[in-house]
Amino acid sequence: MRVGRWVRGIIAALLAASLSSSSFAAALSVSPPPVEYYPPLFITAFQTSRSVMPISSLDDPTLIVDVPTDLLAVVELHSDISDPINLNDWSVEVSDEYGLICTISLSGWLLPDDYVVMASSTAGLADSTGNVRLFDPCVQEGRTIRAIALFHNGEVEEQLAPSQAGAWVRKNTTKTYRSGEFSKDFEAMDEDSRTSFYAGRWYIPLVEPAVRISELLPRARNCSPLETAVDCADYIKLFNPTGGSAILDGLRLRVGYQGQASTTSNTLVIGGTLPAGHYATFATRSDGSPLSIAKDGGWLWLEDSYGIMMYDTTVVAYPSAGSVTKIGWAWAYNDTTGQWQWTSTPTPSDQPSIFTQPLERPSAKAVISTLQPCRSDQYRNPLTNRCKSLSSTSSSLAACEPDQFRNPETNRCKSLTSATSDLKPCASNQVRNPETNRCRTVAAVLAAADFPLEKIPDAAENTIGWWAFASVGSLAVGYAGWEWRKELASMMRMASSLFRR
Repeated sequence: MRVGRWVRGIIAALLAASLSSSSFAAALSVSPPPVEYYPPLFITAFQTSRSVMPISSLDDPTLIVDVPTDLLAVVELHSDISDPINLNDWSVEVSDEYGLICTISLSGWLLPDDYVVMASSTAGLADSTGNVRLFDPCVQEGRTIRAIALFHNGEVEEQLAPSQAGAWVRKNTTKTYRSGEFSKDFEAMDEDSRTSFYAGRWYIPLVEPAVRISELLPRARNCSPLETAVDCADYIKLFNPTGGSAILDGLRLRVGYQGQASTTSNTLVIGGTLPAGHYATFATRSDGSPLSIAKDGGWLWLEDSYGIMMYDTTVVAYPSAGSVTKIGWAWAYNDTTGQWQWTSTPTPSDQPSIFTQPLERPSAKAVISTLQPCRSDQYRNPLTNRCKSLSSTSSSLAACEPDQFRNPETNRCKSLTSATSDLKPCASNQVRNPETNRCRTVAAVLAAADFPLEKIPDAAENTIGWWAFASVGSLAVGYAGWEWRKELASMMRMASSLFRR
């Protein structure tokens, strides 16, 4: 009895431990919280129409029966985000309990917080503005619509299950009425809700603009507060080179670099019409403030007004205008040379750019390079840069006589006989200078001796030398005696003791 209780206790303890461990393990298991997903594009209204179609019975082909058939007439789509949506990857699929009835592919762009409407070509809803996009009839005999689904890249984003045919509208575009329950989110379209579909614009960007950038002023000149000239502020100038008018609506000008976000300071929305062969200058932003172009250099280009498409052919790079010498200078396209270049004369008016450069003092190197070459019989004087005849130097000198020659150092004529004739002997009290060949008087002339003269040292000089040597030697001996006085005294005592023995 006690053993049985003991066994039951052990089993109960094991079960409790097992439950405790499983509960503990369950407590350690985590999962992300559910996240509600709301697609950026959703259906806000639609209409289906039901008709009775006479169809042959499958059991008896001779028997005609009336079968209800549904037709998708109208679909209204809405975007609640701040960026355009590319509809090329979206589609609408209609089906019943047996499967797919039809697929409607979308295209173009849906602008931020806007609506678009598409309708069956048999619905009679197309208007004159072209805002309604038509599609082929979505209907099959004897099939009723049970589901309308919105797909993005093959994935279901939203699915509606209408209870019956008719016109339906979403009660509100807030997330409260995007629960997925048709009866909660939709209501019949009538006088109490609304009686029309919202047909916004199916946006398609311009393929290629007809205008190009022709001039810009990145660093305007300093102007008086009373001056209102266009070149007192930065500007961008466009040109229409085509033979027809160019529509500027749907375009905007951008200043910056790749990857830079669009802001009010680097983006300028433009509009209007530019006639053929004319120019248009933009110096003011849409908020009325002056346009500001970075003076450190960068890029300019045109793109559509929503930044969906950038037009490569309009991209223009401009250099830095940070130097004070570039204040008031414009960077413009020269149609004559086909090149971009600086000009000191900005031209914001409706005319081609004017290209001027301020006059600068030419350098000496530039002057030399513009000198006319000398003739073959001339040479250029390096001091005056003038051409001088090669024969003028020698022809200006009178020819020497036949018995003369020209001294190359003095260019003077000198007699040949005077140079080669014997020199007149010098007097007995004179000697001839070998450098000048002239005679020079001397005080006395010594008699000739049979041996050369030798220099005898002066006795006074020898005496002074010996006295100096003796003085230095005495000082050296005295200094040594002083330094070795103790040692010398010790040596003398030792010598004295030896003699005493």
